[in-house]
Order: sequence, then C-alpha cells, then structure tokens
Amino acid sequence: MWNECRFCEVLTTDNQFALNLPENTILLETENFIVIPTLGQFIEGWLMIVSKEHKRAASTMNYIELTELNDLIKTVRQIIEYAYGKTIIFEHGPAKSPYKKAGCCVEHMHIHVVPFKNKLSSVIDFIPFPHIKIFSFKALSLLSVDESYLLLGEKSFSDEFYLFQVNKTIPNQYLRQIIAVISDKDNQWDWRQHFMRDNIERSIHKLYPYFKAIAREKYVTC
Repeated sequence: MWNECRFCEVLTTDNQFALNLPENTILLETENFIVIPTLGQFIEGWLMIVSKEHKRAASTMNYIELTELNDLIKTVRQIIEYAYGKTIIFEHGPAKSPYKKAGCCVEHMHIHVVPFKNKLSSVIDFIPFPHIKIFSFKALSLLSVDESYLLLGEKSFSDEFYLFQVNKTIPNQYLRQIIAVISDKDNQWDWRQHFMRDNIERSIHKLYPYFKAIAREKYVTC
C-alpha cells in the first residue's frame, strides 16, 4: 500500500513502526480530513491537510467536502501563523489522465500550508501558466477542472487563490522546488532524500497543544 499511496498507508496501517514515525502524527482529525506534518520539512511548521478518502484532488470533491476543507484551511492557517508567522497554501492538482502531470508525487488530495516570509508574488513569478482568481476552495465545485492545475493562496482580507491551468508536464515537487529556491533551501527540496525529521518533531512539539485545544472545541479528537 505504501508504494501505491503514502497517505492511504497513514490512514489504514496498524504497523506500530510506521505509526510512530513523526511524519505520520495526526495533529487534527475532522469528518473528511486529517492534518499531518510534511515529510521533507525544510521549513519548520509546514503541514498538510489530507483527505481521508482516496481522491485525486480538491477539484474532485463535492460542495459539502469543500466547505469543510475551506473552514479547516482557515483553522490550520491561524494556528501556524500564531506560532510561525504568515503562510501560503498550495495544491498540485493532477488531471485524470496519467499523461498530464502537475508535479504531484502522491496523487491523493493534500493541501500544503507553509510558513512563508516572502510575498506570494515571489512564487507566482516563477510559474509560466495562465491563471484565474477564486475566492474560496468551495469555488472548485463550480469549475470544470479536467486539466492539471496548481492552486496558490495566502491570507488576505478576502482569501484569494490563484488557479493555474497546467498545459504541459512539469517536474515532481514543482512548487516545493520554487519555494526552496526562494527560501535559500534549494538543495533540500526533495522530500524523498531529505526527511527533515528534526524539524517535524519541533513543529509537532510547538503546534500540537493548539491543535489539541481546537479538537476539544470543534472537531473529532485524534
């Protein structure tokens, strides 16, 4: 199962060794999603929101699921920003066709929430694809997104996201590579080679109390 989908392994395994790895720590659980640290965390505090059901991308979810996701993103961002400062979020959305790639290593819906001191425009400047703006993840339910896409956003007075239609194959971990270059971590972008478990453990230690408090108030406890 691990070779097929890393996130399905996290959700279904009873292997204690795998469960005890820091990157498999579930910080928060809701009806349809879990929040876990990013493996290859070259920026401390980097988390992912992962769907419990194996779905390819956020664009394949229904309106109810996207409403839950939109609210959860706001909660995760607030916690990370309280601890680490401002964030950006992103998703690599792979198309249904296996021949149209969007830089996604694991084709199971996951949203990255990343502490990021630079402006979002510093990332956008690297991306050579046309884009439209949307103002909520819920808007994805109204779009016909059959092609691969990249989704980028940052906190603002009106949460504004940039949806890039990807019309050619791009490298795996495409946005990780861009963020690494901007953050002067360009030799550490590949999570398959650089696990960064020290950063993962520090972020868990720092963030877990906040997630535990939120879980008691709003969500299913983990």
